[in-house]
Amino acid sequence: MQVSLAGGTALRPRTPIRWRRLGLAVAASLAIAWLVTMASPLIENPIRSYDANVYLNAAGAVLHGQDPYVDADYRYWPAFAMLCTPFAVIQRAWALRLFEGVLLLGAVAGVGLLRRRTGASRPWAIGILCGFPFLLGLEAGQASLVVFFLYALGLALAPKRPVLGGFVLGLMGLKPDLLPLAAPAVLGARWRAIPAAIAGPAYGRSCRS
Repeated sequence: MQVSLAGGTALRPRTPIRWRRLGLAVAASLAIAWLVTMASPLIENPIRSYDANVYLNAAGAVLHGQDPYVDADYRYWPAFAMLCTPFAVIQRAWALRLFEGVLLLGAVAGVGLLRRRTGASRPWAIGILCGFPFLLGLEAGQASLVVFFLYALGLALAPKRPVLGGFVLGLMGLKPDLLPLAAPAVLGARWRAIPAAIAGPAYGRSCRS
């Protein structure tokens, strides 16, 4: 149904609140069911914590004075392996849960920063967190959630602190395929953000234990 206004303009009424709440409840229920299934030891799941295990193996190698690339599946910066070393000193099962908990907190914080920056609604934020990319990233313990947080933080910093914001956005080079997403924000900030953004990946690649 449409509502006509003076001058012939037609407006479509907003979705009733009860339907929006129902949609959010369904999305949240599906997300919770996914997380419960992911955590269940009774269900065989080859991707559960797969990426997180790779990062912690590299961090363990750094702790023993070895090259993080002894694990052929590790293709990230040495700096990221060093960042993960606190988790490598904990019993592996607990370390994985803690690591994935930090990823979840980072995802929630990133969505909060984007919502504050864009003025998006709460249903939008909940829908993003319940979406398949976030749930899959959490299930596997992927660094893409780290990059998402860096993106949101960089966007928040760039307007008033272009050097720091540009550097943070440059750190998205941890996953090179996602780095182009930072380009509009860097180019839209002050010129000082550009060399800072270039310095981010340079630091990540050159940092050694």
